[in-house]
Amino acid sequence: MKSIFRICFLLIVLAFTRQVSAVSINEVTDSLSDVSVEIRNNSGNILVQGWENNQVKISASAEEGFELKRALDNIFFNANSSDISKKLHDVEVFVPFQSDVNISAVDANVRISEVYGDVRVHTINGKINASQVSKNIHLQTVNGDVTLSDASGFMSLETINGSINAKSTHGEMNVSSVGGDVTIDSTLSNLNASNVSGSIDATLNKVKSLKMNTVEGTVDVSAVLRESANVSVESVKGDIEFQVPQETSAKFRVNTFEGKEILNDITDHEVISVPDGSGKELRFNLNSGESLVQIASLSGSVTLGLASTPAMAKMDLEEFDAGLDMSFFDVGYVRPGFNLSQYKKVYIKDPTVEFSERWLKKFDTTQYVSYSNRIKKDYGAMLKEVLAKRLVKEADIEIVDQRGDDVLVLLPSLQNVFITNPETAGIKHTLFVYVGYAALELTVYSDKDQEVLAMFIDQRDSKKLGSQDHAVALRAKNERSFRSLFKKWAKQAVKHLQEN
Repeated sequence: MKSIFRICFLLIVLAFTRQVSAVSINEVTDSLSDVSVEIRNNSGNILVQGWENNQVKISASAEEGFELKRALDNIFFNANSSDISKKLHDVEVFVPFQSDVNISAVDANVRISEVYGDVRVHTINGKINASQVSKNIHLQTVNGDVTLSDASGFMSLETINGSINAKSTHGEMNVSSVGGDVTIDSTLSNLNASNVSGSIDATLNKVKSLKMNTVEGTVDVSAVLRESANVSVESVKGDIEFQVPQETSAKFRVNTFEGKEILNDITDHEVISVPDGSGKELRFNLNSGESLVQIASLSGSVTLGLASTPAMAKMDLEEFDAGLDMSFFDVGYVRPGFNLSQYKKVYIKDPTVEFSERWLKKFDTTQYVSYSNRIKKDYGAMLKEVLAKRLVKEADIEIVDQRGDDVLVLLPSLQNVFITNPETAGIKHTLFVYVGYAALELTVYSDKDQEVLAMFIDQRDSKKLGSQDHAVALRAKNERSFRSLFKKWAKQAVKHLQEN
């Protein structure tokens, strides 16, 4: 059962108006790796950052004193001031990566990053910015914008009088806005988006279920549909533009009312007027018509057009439709009908390696420039070596150094690398629990036609020691830990490439 840390800030209102010295707090408390953290604040910004330690660190300052209460497994730290003229300074909280975080704030902007447990944020008069989060994500604000990036899992975004911007997200998403525009550029299996008086602009990849509706705003969608997708787009007073690639297979059912136009730039099928003259309709099948697209606008026009196909969208596949268990990877795709046995030769490109922004900021010194360059070279070579050995061992594949029509190409990329204790000169007496973490992006495609056949995306900690264990930082230990992580990725990827 998770230990629950309730972190709230209670400002004590003074009876007399006099200048009071600022009071600061800088507390570090040991915790479980999956601790639950609750933060409340009604005056001041909040920053929550995931880190590798099994500790919760709180840093804040206020114009008045505050009360801090502790128990064996919880902290009570309340920032809700009864005097709105007393402004709390920024609050900074570091939590273990796997923490659950619950934030409630008024007159405060919230920024949260690298937290992979459940995340819930509710603000009034404040912006929310979340990145590198996963699992169950609920972001809600009044009079503020919501920004989400590099996220996966189930995502719920809501705002009143603010915009919503989501990019580089994977999974399922619900979006609701009143009085603000919505912009989405993501790979989502399911999306439900509504807007009362703002527009919706979405670029979607591999969507299975799509529901959109606006009252007064326009809708502009460019979508790559999965097989047997279901799409419904509706607007009361707004115009709708909907684009799909030429190879899309779908039935189109389009209606407008009050005499508004339907423009069809996908096929030559004609728009007809309904018998009572109250509107227009368009019916046609594009290719074999496996998916269903329904579009309707009461007093707006509808325009259908063709969109270009992103490289990843060339995978005409389902994450689970081929009977594959992709639970290990955050995102996993294998084209139905593709199997590794169809190829005897594999060319592995040199992996790109990039450190996380937090690591670059933390180790922003001349000393670590050469270190980071060496790690990029060594860890890239190590990832390539691990993939090659797994392919040779499990699939009897020949690893070649030349590309060709009969060659399968692997494009590995190591992103968001964080090494807790980088070593530049052998051993150093630094204790740690987490060695670090990284994200893998592995694309598999045919060199003959550049068709993407599979893709795997996963962010994961390297070897994690037990909660009571600590190890001395050592270069060799870092390398062994990341090699172990690379082996897990290679094992799972090759298994999926063979079992389809």
